[in-house]
Amino acid sequence: MVVDGGTPVLTQLGTVDYRAPHTNRPGAAGTAVITFSAVQTGMATVVLHYVRPWSKSMVAETFTFKVGVR
Repeated sequence: MVVDGGTPVLTQLGTVDYRAPHTNRPGAAGTAVITFSAVQTGMATVVLHYVRPWSKSMVAETFTFKVGVR
């Protein structure tokens, strides 16, 4: 989710691309790739919620970061 106070600065392109780990070990972490495009200059706050597949009703972690577009 991109949070801002007005006109969007970023937009998400497509869906989240999950890349499986390069191992067969159970529980090994994969990688989620999210692509954004700059719409205009300014600042945006991006908030990502990590939800485990077996517990979709509970957010396990939240990641928040600011992005500046020049």
